[in-house]
Amino acid sequence: MASGNDGPACDFCMGHYPRWEYPCDDHHQVVVLGGDLPTSVESEGSWLACEPCAEQIEGGNVDGLMLHTLHHLLPRHPGLPRKVAATLVIDAQDLFRHHRQGDRVAWG
Repeated sequence: MASGNDGPACDFCMGHYPRWEYPCDDHHQVVVLGGDLPTSVESEGSWLACEPCAEQIEGGNVDGLMLHTLHHLLPRHPGLPRKVAATLVIDAQDLFRHHRQGDRVAWG
């Protein structure tokens, strides 16, 4: 579960006011981006989602969820190349889909 300065945040786009919880198994994976240093992608327990992200998840819109996440991620990390960010987002969201354990439940 992500949290920001104003409390819990969406685990996908880091937006405020998550409304849904998606149960997930704990998971960990190391990814290597183009021969660079390995980056760890890990998660413990459920993922929280804001309404816009939940709509993409429930609609099965993988590309829409990735683009929405990048739209919010890139301004927070201006030095992060878009291609690297996209790879990290895709890998993390693939892990979410693989480790998801059931239907969403209302959160908060």
